[in-house]
Amino acid sequence: MIKYYLVTKLDTKKKIVKKALELIAKKGYNNVSSRMIAREVGISVSTLFYHYPEGLIDILLDSYQFFEIELKLKDIFFDGKITDEDIKSFFHRQLKMGRKMKDLIFALESALFADPEYFKSKSSKVVNEDLEELMMVKKLYEKIAGNEISMGLLFKMISVWKALVRRHIIFDNIYGSDEDFTNMMIKILRAIANEDY
Repeated sequence: MIKYYLVTKLDTKKKIVKKALELIAKKGYNNVSSRMIAREVGISVSTLFYHYPEGLIDILLDSYQFFEIELKLKDIFFDGKITDEDIKSFFHRQLKMGRKMKDLIFALESALFADPEYFKSKSSKVVNEDLEELMMVKKLYEKIAGNEISMGLLFKMISVWKALVRRHIIFDNIYGSDEDFTNMMIKILRAIANEDY
């Protein structure tokens, strides 16, 4: 019974996220409400708020977990070694995923500018939920840095990557080809890690 409940709960959350992203793509972030999403999914507004107490912003933040399955981070770590090609592959996967969710990126940027403090507090909570995955990301960034890094430095590096990758996607390859962008980002992240900036 518990397993059925958890699967049903996850299915409902996936439906909510999928419908929210579809509506944002059609109508724009500012024209989508929690009530509209609930109606389209076929659930009550109270059910939507049960899963996502803060409404649309919680849905947007949660949507990352459904996209990040595509990153296949564990594939990089299957043999315990990280190569430069693994790093580039990981970054290229993130760019590909970002392009698939361009509407989500626009929505997240709108939410961020509307309430930066709330967004920051929620984002850090979401990031800290999967510790195993966070440790894999830390190892990947340590490979880029060439040495061990603190969690604070990791979050700084991730923040820079995410800010620039969003601009690269939103402005259609503003920093050149994906290969050029990836090479540029590796240099920037190494400089941040070694405080040579």
